[in-house]
Amino acid sequence: MTGLPPLFDSTKYIGTGFPERPDFPAGADLLAHLDRLGIDRAVVWHTEARGPHPMAGNEQLVREIAAAGAQDRLIPALAIAPSMVNEWGAADRFLDLVKARGVRAFRVWPKESGWSLRDIAPIVEALLPLKAVLFLDVWQDVKKEEVLDFAAKFPQTPIIVTNPMWVHYPALYELMDARPNVYAETALMHTYRTIEYVRHEACVANL
Repeated sequence: MTGLPPLFDSTKYIGTGFPERPDFPAGADLLAHLDRLGIDRAVVWHTEARGPHPMAGNEQLVREIAAAGAQDRLIPALAIAPSMVNEWGAADRFLDLVKARGVRAFRVWPKESGWSLRDIAPIVEALLPLKAVLFLDVWQDVKKEEVLDFAAKFPQTPIIVTNPMWVHYPALYELMDARPNVYAETALMHTYRTIEYVRHEACVANL
């Protein structure tokens, strides 16, 4: 189709173990999927980085992207977890990887290990000079008040809520109205005229 801007996907992942039959075991598999759909680029996380100790998965992600020769199409989103604060040398190892690869996108999975957003505040503080963007899956069930507090503590850090559906809209609209740095990803917003509403009324980031 002509006349369309380049398409950009912000919700992709690679790796095994999630789901049980992996959609994209390696970077090359994801590239084939993007090509089939005519998608130009994607922000990508690795399934091995979803647990309480994400560094191995983060490092695997950048290796996969390099092996696929896709640095211009697959944008790494590294996972953050409190273990980076609590384990000796983990924060330095993480920040070295971030700076070496010029990473600005980050993912959090607090529900997986029972931690809260405030537990990663020291890491987010260290990322402020890099103008980081934080992706939070709505199905992680982080309470609205927790997101409000975190967004207020880091007003210069965009927080993009991914995968919202109709059941999440009331709380999501409240968040975006209260905090200008909270945005919504629109892939699953399929109810009638929802995207028109959030674009014109809630100033959504249409990713």
